[in-house]
Amino acid sequence: MLPSTSRTCLPVDELLDKHKGQMAFILGAGPSLRLHDMSSLDDYVTFTVNSSIVKKPDCDYFITDDSASANWSWFRDTAVQSKCSKFLHRAKLGERVHFFREGEVTLYDHVAQHSPDFDPKSEEGYELTEDGYIVASRTSVGSALHIAWLMGCDPIVLLGCDACYTDNKRYFWQFDGEPRPYRTDSRVVRYQPNRPSVDNQKVDLHCLEFCKYWDRIAAANPDAQKRVLYVSEHGLVKSFPKTTLQQVLRDFGDRTIA
Repeated sequence: MLPSTSRTCLPVDELLDKHKGQMAFILGAGPSLRLHDMSSLDDYVTFTVNSSIVKKPDCDYFITDDSASANWSWFRDTAVQSKCSKFLHRAKLGERVHFFREGEVTLYDHVAQHSPDFDPKSEEGYELTEDGYIVASRTSVGSALHIAWLMGCDPIVLLGCDACYTDNKRYFWQFDGEPRPYRTDSRVVRYQPNRPSVDNQKVDLHCLEFCKYWDRIAAANPDAQKRVLYVSEHGLVKSFPKTTLQQVLRDFGDRTIA
């Protein structure tokens, strides 16, 4: 099934190998993100996804797939004030471009097979192609990974992508001492584990689907085993080599932004 011509292609020619050979960090908003010193990432390409931007507002790129993003302070305040480049899912957030400065936003769509929904039974749409369409959607981190992949980043380090709870908390900002975003529409949002524990870690349905999603990405892109690293001591993602931030910086610390 070919992408519809009404969809928005990424400007691949502008992105391709933009950061070739440079290390990139993609920040999820999981509990483990609170354990890392963000200043240690300053010399590297940084992507924040959704609410993780409140942890590192001086990132290089901000990505979100979620229509609910526009109802959070991290979108309306933190992302707006940040000077980073923004990538927004056109179908869900195209009408929110006016929040940002002219020229800051790039819109994108996912491959036609899944856009914008995740089908855990499908094996199609997970290749990190250069055709201008982002891989099958289940987590905004997947979109960030595809963009970093196009940019030639190597390695690409997933940070704070735990796919599990810590102390019954799903996000780093639920812990004391962390910057606390809020809903601008006053809606109360509650998150809680609702599935049997996995490897002694509490999970919900989203956590389980995230793990399935990454398995699909890894299976469709064999080179990902060489280019994608996973940093989370108790995280449940097993699709990529697991390591520590300290080890990553020792092994690839010279791959800074030119």
